[in-house]
Amino acid sequence: MKAVVRSLDLRSFMPESSVHPLESILRLCAAAAPEPWYPSAYAKETNTPRDTLDPYLDQLRMAGLVHLTDWVPGHGQGYALTPAGEDVLKDPRQLARLLAGKWSLRVVRDDRPQARAAPSPWERGEAVREALMHPVQPVVTFTLIAVNVAIFVIRYGSKDLYGQIQDWAVANPVALIQHQWWRLLTTAFLHQNELHVGFNMYALYALGQNAERIWGHGRYLLIYVIGALGCTCLALITQPIPCIGASGAVCGIFAAEAVWAYYHREFLNPRIFAAWQRNFVINLVLLVIISFFPNVSWAGHLGGAIAGLLVALCFSYAQTQIGVGRWVSLMGVILVPIVSIGLLVRTMNTNPEWERRRKAVELAGQDAQSESEIREFNENYLPQVRSVIREAKNIETNVGELLEMGPSRRKNVDQAIADIDAGIGSLEQVTTLLRQRGPFVTPLVEEARTAGLNHLEARFELLRLFKECLEKGEKWTQKDEERLQQQKQNVEKAEKQWRALLK
Repeated sequence: MKAVVRSLDLRSFMPESSVHPLESILRLCAAAAPEPWYPSAYAKETNTPRDTLDPYLDQLRMAGLVHLTDWVPGHGQGYALTPAGEDVLKDPRQLARLLAGKWSLRVVRDDRPQARAAPSPWERGEAVREALMHPVQPVVTFTLIAVNVAIFVIRYGSKDLYGQIQDWAVANPVALIQHQWWRLLTTAFLHQNELHVGFNMYALYALGQNAERIWGHGRYLLIYVIGALGCTCLALITQPIPCIGASGAVCGIFAAEAVWAYYHREFLNPRIFAAWQRNFVINLVLLVIISFFPNVSWAGHLGGAIAGLLVALCFSYAQTQIGVGRWVSLMGVILVPIVSIGLLVRTMNTNPEWERRRKAVELAGQDAQSESEIREFNENYLPQVRSVIREAKNIETNVGELLEMGPSRRKNVDQAIADIDAGIGSLEQVTTLLRQRGPFVTPLVEEARTAGLNHLEARFELLRLFKECLEKGEKWTQKDEERLQQQKQNVEKAEKQWRALLK
């Protein structure tokens, strides 16, 4: 868009010694209307240092009396009066309050309904300048630094507690194979040593404040979190070893800030953008060099930077779109961590090194489960099985002596039957307990459970036959006796199998 500069004798509006600079600027803007007033052109014509005008321009803009217009090559930044500025020039009382420093400095926002249209170049420029001229308190940056430092200093107060935090938070392949996905983020809050945490927190302090100012608290925090996830995912994709540190998240912030500056370069002062470019190149070179130091994950830095870059592009694009385009770009923010984790899962399922680690974890898990089940069987079930078998044997011995007598010579039959019933009840209780617990995963323990059940059931049937023999008395037949002897053999066989497994 070409700038149209009115033919105007700006010298006629030069500030005199009796005219306050704020009033002079307002009147210069009014005289230039309806075209913008360009301070750079005024400074050249009047031999006024351009920088001396900025404090007054900023004051007027923050008071809502002037607003910025499009940046025009050759003329620089333009300014124009707002309706409030026009009113101040027409009202001597308000003008006097302004010049006396009693004007309430505030940003006047237009509360009129906005048309549902994509932001104009002027509106985009306003948003950029708003971000640069009205910094926010970097509360998220300071909070992140405080959390990282607080976790690190725990090691000086309690090594055991710090060890527990590490065990819970570090992103190591074994834990991820066991689906402990929270570690992809929590590992970014751990650091190896003082140099590690010091360097990362200094970088976060240096980069985070400006990034939080231009992105805002919420988007800045999302960039940090997604950058941390991208860092951990790519680091583990390239090499399945534990990784810790916030450097990937810082790289994401670095990349996001670069995206913002490049995306909005046409609305930035060329000198500011040129200085930004120089700083970016210098920091990028330093970052690349550091990435190849020993024990530093270049893949983690790259993953964090890629994630931060993609999220920043989505945010930037969303700011210039409406309707579906805006929502699609915001969905891209959600897709970045989803794709990052998806690529890691794919690598975990296809990479031979990850497969080797998975098998090791499975074997270790099986060993641990076997030890757990053996301990459970020995502590919870084996004592009860042994107790009821011992009780059953005592009953069998006593009843066996009674059965050797003829039916007419037997005494205390009722008491013997009562003892048998008690033994049968105990056997039933422990048998039910073993049935409900099984099956065990460990083959040896399951074999022991099965052998125990067979032994208990054999004893149960033998006691039942003893009871039947006592109750029949003279009616006990030879066939019944054969069944009893056969069951005694079954009990001996079951007991041998049980004892063999216990060894």
